[in-house]
Amino acid sequence: MNLANGEIQTLAETNPEYLTLLTPSLYKEYVAWTQLNDEMQVEVKLHNLETTETISVGNINEYSLYHAFVHLHDNKLLWTDSDNGNGYYYLYDLESKSTDKYQAPKRYPGYATYSNGKIFAIHFDNNDWTMQDFGYLDLKTNEYHSLEHGQYISTFDSSNDRLAILDDEHHFYFYEFQDDELVPLEVTIMEEINPMHIFFDPEGHLIIYIDEEDDTDHSRVGVIYP
Repeated sequence: MNLANGEIQTLAETNPEYLTLLTPSLYKEYVAWTQLNDEMQVEVKLHNLETTETISVGNINEYSLYHAFVHLHDNKLLWTDSDNGNGYYYLYDLESKSTDKYQAPKRYPGYATYSNGKIFAIHFDNNDWTMQDFGYLDLKTNEYHSLEHGQYISTFDSSNDRLAILDDEHHFYFYEFQDDELVPLEVTIMEEINPMHIFFDPEGHLIIYIDEEDDTDHSRVGVIYP
């Protein structure tokens, strides 16, 4: 939707019987998503809202909910895939139009994000959500760092040098990278909350979706500014 005039433009349509048009990601003038083509191959699509051009920047070999997500940030488009028993991250540069490939620590890297030279993802060996490894690959050193929070994490997001995490009991963690060290940030919340989902907007504000445990009909949204 063009917010200036309310005009809505359809970018893609697929057969509703297939779970194959998922998780569009918006960044500046670009939109990216995954889509099943007529040959039953899942493609990573990139659309330029200014030129109205849509291109395919890659294919997904082993499609699943782990690999249905794309992420646009810092002039990069990130997606994940599995091949021959290994997991991989794919990072497409919007300016150079080139793609780099990095091996993940487990076969199924999912829900990956990219920010400031680091790829964050939840990694699995199978479809058991509780048996996971959450962490990040530092592209400068090519080193993977595993991070543990609770029994497992339920969701996370990253933006620039900041990382936000919810664990399995909805405990909230907020960090900032300072001199390549992950430093906890103090966040003062004036009341007991039950955070259910978190994500960063394009300007780096952290959005927290909140459910009140005793009154779920009155959900709220909170914002943490940079």
